[in-house]
Amino acid sequence: MPHDLHPRLLRGFVATAETLHFGRAAERLHVAQQALSRDVRTLERLLGDTLFLRTTRSVELTAAGHGLLPKARRLLALHDEILSGVAHRPLLLDLNSDVTGPDLTSDRLLQRARAAWPEGELLARFHGGLAAAAAELLAHRLDVSFGRYAGLPARTRDRLAQRPVRLEAVSVMMAACHPLAGRPALRLAELAGHPVDICAGNPAT
Repeated sequence: MPHDLHPRLLRGFVATAETLHFGRAAERLHVAQQALSRDVRTLERLLGDTLFLRTTRSVELTAAGHGLLPKARRLLALHDEILSGVAHRPLLLDLNSDVTGPDLTSDRLLQRARAAWPEGELLARFHGGLAAAAAELLAHRLDVSFGRYAGLPARTRDRLAQRPVRLEAVSVMMAACHPLAGRPALRLAELAGHPVDICAGNPAT
């Protein structure tokens, strides 16, 4: 009885073959390592052959794995080419607030984006807080967000792609008697050692 070969199994195999590391391959595919290992074992049972030599310290392709790799790449490329003609799902943007700045309101931002991608569909929400939005991005429940990328934890930044869209001045409020209050401008380093609240009333930021 013939068996269906799901593209997910081939993607897991290719990612593991290219990284020779189940953990890194799982990170690339945004899946749990156990799920990836299970998919590779399923593919091996389906093909009736061992694709990887696994030890506690290394992962290597077998002869069967080397033979499958170029075929799997071609099949996945054809699969993606076929799906590229299918209509895209709506792109979900988190604008954080209904106003993105004095020179670029959220309405204008959406108008520009829709003009640049007329064949697509954009949906906007105003959730607020890049830290919360980052978790949604990593879970693939959100496509784009705006905010101060540098303020995210390093582990989160490593898993996201970012592009600067504008420079924005930041103000600091303090008591008039504070030692730094009389200065016309401050460098960020001058705030070292001074308690600073950056939440602005929103615990998600």
